Amino acid sequence: MTSMGEVFCPITGEPLQPGQSVSRGAVNKFHTYIKTLPSLMNDVAYAVAAARGDGGGAQACMPKAPINLALLDEAAEMTDAINTWAAEWLTHLSGEAPRIFIAGDWTFISRIFACQEGKFSRWDDAPACIDEIIYVLDRLEYLISKPSPTEKIMIRCSACQLFYSVPTVKLASRCPSCGTQVDTSEGRDRCLEALYDVPVSLGEAVLACRLYGVFLKIETVRSWVKRGYLAASAETSTGKGLFTPRSVVEVFSERNC
Repeated sequence: MTSMGEVFCPITGEPLQPGQSVSRGAVNKFHTYIKTLPSLMNDVAYAVAAARGDGGGAQACMPKAPINLALLDEAAEMTDAINTWAAEWLTHLSGEAPRIFIAGDWTFISRIFACQEGKFSRWDDAPACIDEIIYVLDRLEYLISKPSPTEKIMIRCSACQLFYSVPTVKLASRCPSCGTQVDTSEGRDRCLEALYDVPVSLGEAVLACRLYGVFLKIETVRSWVKRGYLAASAETSTGKGLFTPRSVVEVFSERNC
């Protein structure tokens, strides 16, 4: 809230109209995500079955290690969160607990979230609902994603400390500078450790947090900055704030402990 009494959307940072809990832009962004729900959840169900060995080809879901275990641990909890929010929204609309609600009917759930846009933007629980469901969908998309054979990651040499990129499917490589054999997993860990305290732009810091298992929306982190929860670690010559992935992860941990 500014000194003039203006209130901002916690999702997008846009000014709110009287009575709104989230902006129109936040609702539109949410609807863009929720449209993908039926197809994404079909993919999740297939991936879970493949991870358990219940069906599907061996190449159907080749997630990033150790994603199989993460998928099995998290998928049920995340789908429960979507079902819970759908029931909460129906309860808000009708004023009572829904008499007919089929948990896991993702087409139905995507449709009920798409209706009553005006009421949704004025729902007190809309900020929490949007933030959690977007997080869940992003996380599930990551868990079931297939690594591309051409995808590369940054690693760091243990001997000369050089940063260089290698294909994600390569288990080891020779450092192009000193020739040391570098294990990809260990080199990635060294790279992540070094990058953890490097000041970068807010958007880059949010993207870097995904490397450490923390999935956040840029709008959420911007709201932390506006509210004073997250301070810049450094500034550019023009005065633009720079943030370390560590600082973002620490605020995330404090607000979710």
